[in-house]
Amino acid sequence: MTPSLPQIPVLSAVPSTDHHTLPPEVQALKAFLEDNKAQEITILPIADKTVMTDFLIVTTGTSRAQIHGLADKIIETFATPTHPIRRDGYGATDWVVLDIGSVMVHLFRPEARALYNLEGMWS
Repeated sequence: MTPSLPQIPVLSAVPSTDHHTLPPEVQALKAFLEDNKAQEITILPIADKTVMTDFLIVTTGTSRAQIHGLADKIIETFATPTHPIRRDGYGATDWVVLDIGSVMVHLFRPEARALYNLEGMWS
């Protein structure tokens, strides 16, 4: 019998009233993810906790195909010759991370998101 995974709390680490205070690139990525049917989008401001990035965007896709499609579209839409996007986990089925400099986007299947619980770790 497999153990049940914890449920992901539905939360927004950046309240909607603070949306206007987000940098333009974070706003653009959030809007892009919403338009492309990503689920449970959470934005974590972490600049005061690490030097690796300023924001984490954590979101859920319903399938491996959707996660890969989102990753491909983000790279196609937001990468430039002077600002490439690094990608990791693309061969995996549950988690793809995109390093966009001041923003890292984590695309999860629901089970992996619950298991790794980035929101809990960075809150």
